[in-house]
Amino acid sequence: MATGLKTSLNSVGQALDADFVGCSAFTRVEEGGYVDDPRDTGNWTGGAVGSGVLVGSNMGVGAPALAAWMKTSSLTVDTMKKLSFAMYSAIAKAQYWNPMACDDMPHGIDLMLFDFGWNRGTGTSVRLLQRVLDVGQDGLCGPNTIRAAHRHAAAGLVRDLAAGQAASYRSLHNFSIYGEGWLARTGRRQIQAAKRCADGLSSF
Repeated sequence: MATGLKTSLNSVGQALDADFVGCSAFTRVEEGGYVDDPRDTGNWTGGAVGSGVLVGSNMGVGAPALAAWMKTSSLTVDTMKKLSFAMYSAIAKAQYWNPMACDDMPHGIDLMLFDFGWNRGTGTSVRLLQRVLDVGQDGLCGPNTIRAAHRHAAAGLVRDLAAGQAASYRSLHNFSIYGEGWLARTGRRQIQAAKRCADGLSSF
């Protein structure tokens, strides 16, 4: 491989890594550290309130997700509390960033897609993006969705996604409990994503 091409490819790879690091850091800060709210389904190993063991979550990694990642049926509170940054990053990239093709998204849209997908699920996040883009809503981020995202003005797309995400939160049965926090997070997500659109790079 020619030296110039190799250098160019390395630079692209480093930029993509920086995008993931920045977006996943935003989500990690928003989620915070260890919590064990018994009203949150993600804190129970069975994925529902009162199902399984109340293990809690850490950096937004819920009990069912960590148990599945570690391939264990006996996840403990101690293991959850000791969740490493490296494991958080591995889960974030494999289970959220890559499935939603965030590397292929315009700056700003990557954050809107990733952070909402972390909070509401990858399929929900992608389908909302597809609805805003007026493309087929299959919940899978393929070439048509990626091309449509790049055809739209990123700043306007961020605004439309933020509005749709807020509406999605309002439709949830537990909005009365967590809604204020969700909407505040959506506002911060929108602000940070708009900065990324303007800069064309990571603004973290």
